[in-house]
Amino acid sequence: MEHCTTEPQTLTDIIGKLTELEMVGYIMYSPKLKKRILLTNEMYNELDKEELDLHQSRYQAVMQATELVKEFLSEEGVK
Repeated sequence: MEHCTTEPQTLTDIIGKLTELEMVGYIMYSPKLKKRILLTNEMYNELDKEELDLHQSRYQAVMQATELVKEFLSEEGVK
């Protein structure tokens, strides 16, 4: 039998204060999987790190290509 009270319950009464709760993961939607998934903090951090590493690698590749073009143009006497 359920416990009934005459006083309205708030969300805080039911699950606790926000400052008492602990973030243990994230619910995300994956377009690739076409479903919602639960990521732990560790999984979220790893995905974030992978994206940052990929962005830095692409940036470095663009900078290297730019330097090669500059060297080529300076050798050809083009400014």
